[in-house]
Amino acid sequence: MADNGIDTTDSEILSDGIAYWRALDPDARIPGLALFDPVSIPDLLANTVVMDVFWEPLDFRYRFIGDRILEHFNDNYVGRRLSEIPHQANPSALFGNMKTVALDGVPLRSQTPYVGSKRETRRNLELILPLADAGDRVSRLFILIDFVEVDGPGA
Repeated sequence: MADNGIDTTDSEILSDGIAYWRALDPDARIPGLALFDPVSIPDLLANTVVMDVFWEPLDFRYRFIGDRILEHFNDNYVGRRLSEIPHQANPSALFGNMKTVALDGVPLRSQTPYVGSKRETRRNLELILPLADAGDRVSRLFILIDFVEVDGPGA
């Protein structure tokens, strides 16, 4: 399914995530944070990250990290800001992607090489979705990550 110009046909997780995000408020450019209810997406929670957005200065803090993602991360970053994590701080690609979504208020799909400890994982498929506060300013990011694993020898 392609939505908002983003192709998610290669990942059921990303496809389900953008469908949920879009259904929060089909008429809004950016769905309101108050509409976001993680309890309503139990099948996506393991692959979900929720980030707080701070504006002065721009930074992002891990609010929630799903179990499948924690298995692939080198540490549990809940409560930490990207600026406190050297390989994720500005000017990393991760920080840049989140900055783009926060400033533009539009979803972003990216695919990055995987650098964690799970050798069978080849890359991450990521979808960053903005959520707005009452003033239509991005205040949180709803992120889905799907891990593409090596299918076998030579894959």
